[in-house]
Amino acid sequence: MNINMQNNKKERRAKIIVPLLYMAFIFILSSIPATEDNRMAGVYIQPTLQNILHIPLYAVLAWLWMRAFTHNGLKAYSLRLIAWTLVIVIAYALFDELHQYFVPGRYISVADLSLNALGCMLGLSVYMFTKKPLADSINKPVDSKKNKRLKILFMTTWYPTEKNPVNGVFIREHAKAVSLYNDVTVMHLDGYDRSVKGLFGFREVRKEENKTFRVNYRRFPIPFLKQCAYFNFICTAIMAFAKLQKMGFKPAIIHANVYDSGVPAVIIGKLCNIPVVISEHFSAFPKKSLPFSEVKKAKFCMERSRAVLPVSNYLRKSIENHGIKNRFHVIPNVVDVKLFYPSHKNKDAYIKRILLVALLDSKKGVPHLLKALSMLKNRRSDFILDIVGDGPEREKYEKMADALGIAEKINFYGTKTKKEVATFMQKSHFFVLPSPLETFGVVLIEALASGLPVIATNIGGPSEIINNNVGILIQPASPIALEKAIDYMLNHYKDYDSEALAKYTREKFSYEVIGNKINHIYQDILGNDYSEYPAGNSGYRLKIRNDWRVLDVGSGHNPHVRANVILDKYVDENKERAGQSIKRNNGQEFVKGDACAMEFKNKEFDYVIASHIAEHVDEPEKFCKELMRIGYRGYIETPSPFTENVLGEPFHKWFVYKNNGILIFKRINKNKLLKIFSNFFYAIYYLNVKREGKKTFCFSNKDMKYYSNKLITLLLRNQWLRFKKVTYTCFEWTDKFKYEVIE
Repeated sequence: MNINMQNNKKERRAKIIVPLLYMAFIFILSSIPATEDNRMAGVYIQPTLQNILHIPLYAVLAWLWMRAFTHNGLKAYSLRLIAWTLVIVIAYALFDELHQYFVPGRYISVADLSLNALGCMLGLSVYMFTKKPLADSINKPVDSKKNKRLKILFMTTWYPTEKNPVNGVFIREHAKAVSLYNDVTVMHLDGYDRSVKGLFGFREVRKEENKTFRVNYRRFPIPFLKQCAYFNFICTAIMAFAKLQKMGFKPAIIHANVYDSGVPAVIIGKLCNIPVVISEHFSAFPKKSLPFSEVKKAKFCMERSRAVLPVSNYLRKSIENHGIKNRFHVIPNVVDVKLFYPSHKNKDAYIKRILLVALLDSKKGVPHLLKALSMLKNRRSDFILDIVGDGPEREKYEKMADALGIAEKINFYGTKTKKEVATFMQKSHFFVLPSPLETFGVVLIEALASGLPVIATNIGGPSEIINNNVGILIQPASPIALEKAIDYMLNHYKDYDSEALAKYTREKFSYEVIGNKINHIYQDILGNDYSEYPAGNSGYRLKIRNDWRVLDVGSGHNPHVRANVILDKYVDENKERAGQSIKRNNGQEFVKGDACAMEFKNKEFDYVIASHIAEHVDEPEKFCKELMRIGYRGYIETPSPFTENVLGEPFHKWFVYKNNGILIFKRINKNKLLKIFSNFFYAIYYLNVKREGKKTFCFSNKDMKYYSNKLITLLLRNQWLRFKKVTYTCFEWTDKFKYEVIE
């Protein structure tokens, strides 16, 4: 490492020594006396040739200093780099001319100084031109970083145990999905255990697919601490994490599950500088049954995490209704499609098997189902209901079935493993879940994956899963509606294609799909799942995630290559795109529309590009509101006020610039003198280019046109891109931005 550092220092010194030696060489040339003896000896250079040599000599000197400064830490194309080069080269040119005053036969010449300055400018331009211009890379993506497997810590208070094998089983399924793409370790914060010896209990659970540690805390014999069980819980989580670190495990992300485990996760994340995400499943949010202290806990951890992942939009809105704000990503629960899949059961059987898999408590609406079947039995008897699951209300429901006279139609099987549940589903004809409230409904997607049509209540998670192609949604807590739906399904269950139901589930809820979604969120947080794209005329680098839906507003003749959808108002009229026709890249959807009134849904796009359109719009306020309405984030580019003053188009209406993070729109109003200068500069900048609405200078001779284009491009157009902070307004925004309109 020291050898490399020494080599780098030598290389940097060499880059400085070269222009110094070259300056010495010029000094020697200019020190040759212009005497008659030297002329006769052929040592003296003729005056005309001397004048010509001034330009290449100083061009090379400027080029060498630019290279030397770049290798010594100055940024390429920076004003500082150009300023230092100009100062040194021009100062040396002055010194050289003054020195020639003392050389016999030579004299100080203003013409020579001018030629030296011209050579310096040529050297600057050549150096920049030989570097890859920003314009060359416009609309070419830069490869994103290769995603590596991350170490993920799942922290949860809900997780299956020997005593309670169904507790938080959906969290284990999420961990399995994530493990397809990353290395997952689970820390199950199992709560109080009186058998714990020492400060806390910490043991590895061997039978789990992912490495799993079960953590328990003990109650301290101090009276005050006995009342602080949650404090013990947090301290235990921190100590358990410290133990994991001693074992050599440091996660890239902590993934907490349910807000209760989110509190210690966020504290650990702050202490160890590890980002935290929180998945939420808890039905207490839509029920609004959380005590004030629990709401405060949830708000504390969720607003300090990098993202919150509710299992449904219904749950997301319920969390937001508690005043909790953050980035939300709806991540559904998962189904094991290798375990749950359609079977070739006898669809023409006289007795149809209806299946319910649920915890038998007061939350699952079982009484409504029993009443519905009691009513249905009066008209038909070609069904059997199999109930898989156990709970505190099981005995009550058995007695209720007997009282309703349908005991012979109901089978209670108790708790079964996932594999046994899959077998029940393969033997059934359709599935029913009468819960009055569900944040998701894992059993619904397990039934669909098994090829069973489903009946569920039209509230919460089920309403986001079920459509007319896969089942029936009914009014909650309505035995009459439930009885009608079951009666219909007994006659029409064969109309549902079991393979189509399974395909629908695979495409939305499989391990691969959900694991990939969560992995994208991880990579998003760590900044690994993006590609860079230059935008607009400035080449400003946009970081756009690979799975984002992107809109280019006012795409015109230069649509952004990353845009999925492009929008433009003028299809036939091309005055405002300098006479050029609309273009569309392969696969891009074109929409004709007004940027101030776009016919897109709210937040339809992940990223909105609005390059060189804001200065055209009639109503900037509507334009800004529309961008924020349809997109989560975006980029706005316009000519800067400086550019508008010297290169402005007649159809531009606004100066657009930034001030303290606020986007300012100011009505363009130029005085006559500025207009004259602007028109003259415009005509030079667009030399030999025909522009709609303005006059430009054009050469008729082909050679003159070719060389003049090269010269203007080298000295002016390319330099315009080098100083984009002066020549362009580049404004990137997320969620919302502030704007101001000055008439």
